Amino acid sequence: MGPEIEKWEAKDDIAPLGSGLAYLLLYNFTTGSYDRTDHTETLYEGCDSDAFETQDQFWGKFDRFSNRWEILNRGPSLWRFTLNEDMGATTANQAAADQLKLDGTDTGTDITVLDPAGLWDTALNGATGLAIKHQGRDKFYIVECLRPKRLVRFTLASALATSDASKSATVTNQYGDGQAHTTGAAAITVYNLETQSSGTYVFEGDSGDAGLAYHDSGTNFRILQMECP
Repeated sequence: MGPEIEKWEAKDDIAPLGSGLAYLLLYNFTTGSYDRTDHTETLYEGCDSDAFETQDQFWGKFDRFSNRWEILNRGPSLWRFTLNEDMGATTANQAAADQLKLDGTDTGTDITVLDPAGLWDTALNGATGLAIKHQGRDKFYIVECLRPKRLVRFTLASALATSDASKSATVTNQYGDGQAHTTGAAAITVYNLETQSSGTYVFEGDSGDAGLAYHDSGTNFRILQMECP
């Protein structure tokens, strides 16, 4: 009598409560990973909330009453992560991250966290969060992520005229909850408010003048107020 539980890789898409062909995977003791074989079986999905795409991997159990292989549904798992880049820096709605256990222990595994709805598009490199791992594939969907602080005080790195759309600036103070921004000299860009006349802007100031700005994305901020020139 052969093993009743084996690991499989979907050859076809398998819909909830559906079935599809899958390749048998065998453990390779030399590489420490599973290798795909040419042997296929039809596996049946018994859960109405899970779907599997081609190349998804999962465990299957042979049911001797129904005389067929059935997918074992273990449910999603929850993980912590730390972003290794700004959200969307390389590919829209996702970012490279370190996978951590819930106690904060680094697993040593690099993952990609996904934000399909664009809810965390302002998250910055170094932000921490929680993600759910899909049962059958190495896909992590963000459920919570630390957002950057929204309001900062800055000083201009050079004079800002009413003809300037933007200037470099330095963050001096940060307000509210969230991840702190970089405070390096001239590390951010502050954008002026355009008037009804194209190319003419509201704010002006000398080098070193202070203002308040609202975080837009990355190192970009929108000026809310400037001291009187």
